[in-house]
Amino acid sequence: VRGARPAVTYTAGPLSLRAGFESVKVVGGGDTETGVGLSVGYALNSNSNINLNLAKKEDDKTIGVNAIFGPAGVGLIYGKGATAADKVTTVYVAYALPLFGVKGAFITPALSYSKGGTGTDTQLAARVRINYAF
Repeated sequence: VRGARPAVTYTAGPLSLRAGFESVKVVGGGDTETGVGLSVGYALNSNSNINLNLAKKEDDKTIGVNAIFGPAGVGLIYGKGATAADKVTTVYVAYALPLFGVKGAFITPALSYSKGGTGTDTQLAARVRINYAF
């Protein structure tokens, strides 16, 4: 896969606006796919913010809203494709914990519940992400 994902961010006080573009091509004769994403965020204070995210790629459209309160996060994502089976709604929660006392390192366990469109199963998932800000 080859591609580019340029993005820009504008911040004015507690308000953040982000816009991005994606163009990817599968090496070996694959099609090129392009998409765009927009995000608006508002900082409630230094540890808490609310975000609204929109994305579109080909027939796929996604809208998401999430909130972060200190180490805790919660969100809702709704995605829709070209058919009724290509719909999914996901709710998730996450909590960041310090990792071995290393400055900027966190481990973030998360739980999510997804309900798909016509003829698809629901999904309950647990994930763990390791983050290191340097």
